[in-house]
Amino acid sequence: VDYDELAAVGHILFYVFRAHEADIYAGGHRIPLLVRWPQTIAPGRTCDETVCLVDLLATCADLVGAALPDNAGEDSVSNLPLWRGDALTRPLREATVHSSMDGSLSIRRGHWKLEMCAGSGGWSYPAPGPDYAGLPPLQLYDLDADIGERQNVAATHPEIVEELTDLLTRYIREGRSTPGAAQSNAGGARWEQLWWLDS
Repeated sequence: VDYDELAAVGHILFYVFRAHEADIYAGGHRIPLLVRWPQTIAPGRTCDETVCLVDLLATCADLVGAALPDNAGEDSVSNLPLWRGDALTRPLREATVHSSMDGSLSIRRGHWKLEMCAGSGGWSYPAPGPDYAGLPPLQLYDLDADIGERQNVAATHPEIVEELTDLLTRYIREGRSTPGAAQSNAGGARWEQLWWLDS
């Protein structure tokens, strides 16, 4: 697919979001989730809570009353409270982790998104390699002010960079983002995109 060619004729596949599939930016991850449950979910109801496809495991288990063992669904959060329309006192999940085609990670908490790479981590500019020359190694975006992820504010919000880096580091070290016993990560080999882990 030639995304530039499509954009030139007015066909914008990813709305206001930057990049496309395989990238660390929202254009590569952000999609709506449609749920139909006639006796529970009113037609046309919307919800702005961040959810992930991985949440379907915990949600289905919750629906049928099954308990998941600690080593299953380590990042899965039940969406059942959202489907039932329960009032939440805090976000359903603490943060959401994304990955790009090259293994780069990002973490989103509330309106902040920290990307642990200099560029897209995928196919779009700036792609891994020479495109990264001269770019800051991390990207921080305030999604309330910049949903298109165009203005990197990492230099002006070092405290947010530190908080989100610490949270992502904890998730990696614990092998999970949900409460429970720590799990080992598959593979065991440290990959180059985790250069920041011990810095």
